[in-house]
Amino acid sequence: MKQNKKLKLEKNNLLIIGLSIFVLILMLFLITTLFSFDEYKKISENKFNNLQMDFNNLLTEKQDLEQKLNLKVENLKDVEMEKSEIENNLSKLNDSVTDTLDKIDYYKQEIDNSMDWFNKNSYFDESDPLQKDVMRKLKNSAVYYEYEDSNPKNDYNSCTIYTNQNDWIGGNRSLSIVNDRSLQLRYEDDINITTKEDYLQSLSGFLKNKKGDCEDWSLLFVAELRYVYDECKKKSPNVIVGHWLSEENKYNHFYVICGTFEYVMLDDDDPNKYYGHCNVILSPEKIDSVNDINKLLEGVIIEPQTGEFKFENGRMTIDSDGYPTYSNYYFDESGELWIYSKFGEYSGFINDDLFNYYIDTIILENDMLYLSQDYSDWLSYSGLKKELEEKEKLLQESLSSDN
Repeated sequence: MKQNKKLKLEKNNLLIIGLSIFVLILMLFLITTLFSFDEYKKISENKFNNLQMDFNNLLTEKQDLEQKLNLKVENLKDVEMEKSEIENNLSKLNDSVTDTLDKIDYYKQEIDNSMDWFNKNSYFDESDPLQKDVMRKLKNSAVYYEYEDSNPKNDYNSCTIYTNQNDWIGGNRSLSIVNDRSLQLRYEDDINITTKEDYLQSLSGFLKNKKGDCEDWSLLFVAELRYVYDECKKKSPNVIVGHWLSEENKYNHFYVICGTFEYVMLDDDDPNKYYGHCNVILSPEKIDSVNDINKLLEGVIIEPQTGEFKFENGRMTIDSDGYPTYSNYYFDESGELWIYSKFGEYSGFINDDLFNYYIDTIILENDMLYLSQDYSDWLSYSGLKKELEEKEKLLQESLSSDN
């Protein structure tokens, strides 16, 4: 019995000891766990804080990126709008360039038509009955062939072209005689002929109307001179234009010149001081372009309605230094001397009255030269056409590159 109690007591003691050890282990575990958790908690909190910081940074960066993206989107919209506007403007510009090219083609054609017109009306056309009749009358009544005893019967020593009725002693052989008596041509202002203030008639138109202004007279007179000169050359190697010009074969180029006369003797406020007029100039050299205008300095000016000298000595003379012998040249603001040939200025006496003649237009066989007031220089139809062609080429290249 005692033995059983003792065993039982020992058993209980062992149980208590075991429980105590368990409780102690459990407490140690709990304590260890608490310490580990706290450490873990601290680590976790640090990680969390770091993650939170990273998150905040990423969020800020995201917001910045979104803001930048929005700006880019807005900029893209602006660029697209600008692109669309540029495309529209470019399309309009291309249309404008195309339209300008069409206009250039039109202007070039107009210039070609004008140059063709001058060429057509620079010489007589034998197929035109009116002009053929003039050619016949000129051969019979405006030239004189002089024989030389030592030459064969059909070989002439010289051929003289008479321009006015006072040239020929008999008074019945000259261009002016043909125009006045045979053709019965008269002066008339354009407004009374064509109802236009300024209109250049064709040779046939003038011959048909039998009246015209100074431009029409000059154009016809030049065509007459060219025709009779060529006829003379066919029969004689020596041609004299007007008995007062003894130099054979010198004046063999004929042109229409137009400009303004200044009556030097009148006051500046006199309405008759200035008037426009066209004449004919006989030149010893051919004029092809504005670069040849200087050659007109040795030209002889004739009044086409009478065939007479325009000035006392008929020509503009220059001294050994190349300056006009008259004293009314001038210096511009820069001190440069303007040579008269640049502005086409002649000076001389008409019926004992002193005139200045400022030439601003020259009509060639297939071109017209004119003095531009805007550029203060000579321009030409052919020069304008060339400039248009250069502009046209640039525009076409620009149009091609845009497409």
